[in-house]
Parts: sequence; structure tokens; C-alpha cells
Amino acid sequence: MNESTTIPELSRARVLIVDDDTDMGGMIDDMLKATVDTVCVATSCSEAMRLCEKGAFDVAIVDINLPDGSGLDLIRTLREDPAGLSFIIISGEAAASTAYRLERMGIQSLLTKPFSSTQLKFSLGRELVRRRRSEKREGNDAEPKPPAQLVGISPYMKDLRRKVRDLAESLLPVLILGPTGTGKEVIAQAIHGRSCRGKKTMMTVNSSAIPEHLEESEFFGYARGAFTGAVQAKDGILKCADGSSLFLDEVGELSLRMQAKLLRVLDGNDFMRVGDTAPQRSDFRLISATNRPLAEMIRSGLFREDLYYRLRAARIVTQALVNHKEDIPPLTDHFLRSFGIEHGREFRLHGDALDVLLHYAWPGNIRELRNTVAALCGTALDTGTIEKRNVLWVLSEAVCDGTVPVRPFAEAKMDFEREYYRGLLLQCGGNISSAARASGIERAYFSKRVRALGLEKSLFRTCTSAVS
Repeated sequence: MNESTTIPELSRARVLIVDDDTDMGGMIDDMLKATVDTVCVATSCSEAMRLCEKGAFDVAIVDINLPDGSGLDLIRTLREDPAGLSFIIISGEAAASTAYRLERMGIQSLLTKPFSSTQLKFSLGRELVRRRRSEKREGNDAEPKPPAQLVGISPYMKDLRRKVRDLAESLLPVLILGPTGTGKEVIAQAIHGRSCRGKKTMMTVNSSAIPEHLEESEFFGYARGAFTGAVQAKDGILKCADGSSLFLDEVGELSLRMQAKLLRVLDGNDFMRVGDTAPQRSDFRLISATNRPLAEMIRSGLFREDLYYRLRAARIVTQALVNHKEDIPPLTDHFLRSFGIEHGREFRLHGDALDVLLHYAWPGNIRELRNTVAALCGTALDTGTIEKRNVLWVLSEAVCDGTVPVRPFAEAKMDFEREYYRGLLLQCGGNISSAARASGIERAYFSKRVRALGLEKSLFRTCTSAVS
């Protein structure tokens, strides 16, 4: 499989190379001519301008130092062309000042000499993809994003993908529960992207980020003159989600007052903007998520029971990464490819480095794994190879700066118990006797621990029937 098959844009690309070093220009030409449609080489700013007047190009690969001016000045001039060009800068040194100037100009691709054919093609492919997306946006030809990927080989991930497929075909509200960092938003995006509403962007709201006194105006919007400073009417979150999906993250953080108002909207789809007299309607599919124990919050009077049952017409419970460690290799590989495209090079993980990742506890779950891989790629920009010492260093830094919390043993033990009992109840559909037999624990003690840990066996029965 060649690069033009992997990145279809490459085979149609028209590339201009601007470098006064004829050897370098010839080398880049050799790297690309079997992959792209057209390659032209210029050795000066004036020659590059003449070539651009004769024909159109998609990407210009420009050296900073040219005999008749700066490559950056050339880029500023070429950008005035309505057809537009994407740019890759090549330089003999990667000075911080150069990177800063490129960032100010909106140029994201910088290759330091010498670079490999793989690095060059990664950068070129990335610029072509950005160019295509930009053209789609400017032409108002909205191309839906591909559904979010749920990567993994474990039974848990396979079952999760099945549930996502099933729920995407319905319009049921979905409640996603589970520990922080387990991919609840990715699951919501996957459900939305595979649904009939997937052509529209999912509206994502972090409930905990909205102050209580602003909840009503943020969710419902407000009419002109509704309060001091309301100089014009504004649509709220619910109206913006019309025809799409609304993802309410951290739904357990909503105030009781807002919970009551949201329940009323879900029952009738009608709502009133602050200061308005005419009701509005919004057709949205609600997906909500939280890492808080809603059943315990209901008993404490912090969450409305009627809203809870309205939200959880279908329910998904995510698992901590430590419970499906067989997914660490494919997840790591997925993140390495993603950051490889971003950095314009291929990253490889040494075998013993993967062993360290597999034996780590991952208290921050998949989010922590992704952030760790991002840091590892940053340590391997020169060689592209991530070794065991890199992993040990990054993980030790996380522990030292407090990113990995050190908790009391009793608290950690209770969290483990809760996840263990929850997993058994999920597998056994909430049947205490079956779960107790599977664990080898006496039924009476098992039932007592389930109550002590705040797990309601009835919820697991409902969950199984709702999504299976």
C-alpha cells in the first residue's frame, strides 16, 4: 500500500518547491514525484512567483532563506492569491523564534533539515486534509465528521460498540455513568455520529462550568431587554441543539431548580426564553453523563428522582481502564498514529516500553493514557522511537507533580470493591445470587456489601434490558 492510497489527496496534489539549494530541491522532487500529481521546483522568490502565475498549486514547500528575499515574505505575497495555498516551511534550524513567527502566521508545518520521506509525506498529507476541510467550510458544504472511534479488543469494548450501534438507531435519552476519563464524551459522539442526526454538530455542554445564577439564561436564552445588558435577544443551548443531539456532561452538577425546568422541557419540548412571552420548541436528542453516584444523590435530596428516570431511558456504564487492560496496546497505537499525523512523523513504541504501560494502574483512565502518549511523543520527536526510559520518566513526572493522586488505602480499597461488585452485577443482570456464586462470596455478605457501596441491583436489571 503506497502513501497515495493511504491519503487519497496526495495522488491529486500539485506541489511547488522553493529552495535555492538545487540538491535539496532535487531530493524533495525525488521523494514526491512518484506520489503526487505535479512537482515544480523554484530556486528564488521571483521564480516561484512566475510559476504561480502560470499554474495553480495546492501546497508550497518553502525554505526560509532565499537569495532574493525571505521565504516568509514570499508566503505573505502568495497568500493574496484568491485560490489560496497551504505552506510547509523547511529550515536548517528549528529556532524557537522561527516557530513563534510561523505560529503567528498560522503556519503549522515546519520541517527541520534533514528530514525523511515519511516526515515530508506526513506533513504534506496533513496540509492537504486541512485544505480540503477549509474548502468545505468556506463553501458551506458541511461534511459530517466520521463517528468517534471506540478502540479496543476487550469483551467490554466489543459490548460497548454493540450498545452504541443499537442506541444510535433510536431516539431514547441516554445516560452514561462511569469514572472520570473513561471516554464518556467519545461514547456520546459515537452515538450521535451514527444516528440520523449525525450530519449536524453535537452540542456539548459542561454543566459544572455554568454558574447557578446563569443556568436559565444559558439553557433557554433570553429576550431583548430581559435584564440589564441584554441589548439583543440570544438563543440558548436548547435552541442551538435543535435538530441535533445535546450532550450534557456532568449532569449531576445541575442545580435542583434547573433540574425541574429541564424535566419540564423533556416532557413537552416547550420552553420560554428569559423575559419572553411566547414559548419556543427544540427537537433534540439528550445524551447525559456523570461520574457522580446519582442514586446516592437522590437519597440525599441532591438530584430529582423523576429526572433521573427520564434521563436513563437507556444507560451505559463505563469501566476503569484497569478492568480492561487488554485495550491498552490498541489504544496506545491509535494515539501514536494520531499524534504522528499531528507532528508529521511516525512514532514507534519499543516492546519493553509497552510492558511499563501495561503494568501501570492508570487512575486517570483513558484520558491519562492519551495525555501520557502525547508527552511520550514530545520526548521522541528526533528519533520517533519511544523507549522504556521515556515511559518511566513521563510516569514518574506525573507522580511527582501530583497528577497521580495518592489516596488513603481504605478509600482505594472501597473504589476497587465498588468496581468489582458493579462488574459482577452487570454480568449477572442484577441477580444477587448469580453474582455471589460467580465471586465465591456468601450471598448474605454479598448483598450487604452491595447496599453499603450504594449499588442498586434493580438498576442493573433495567440497564441490561434497555440496551441489549
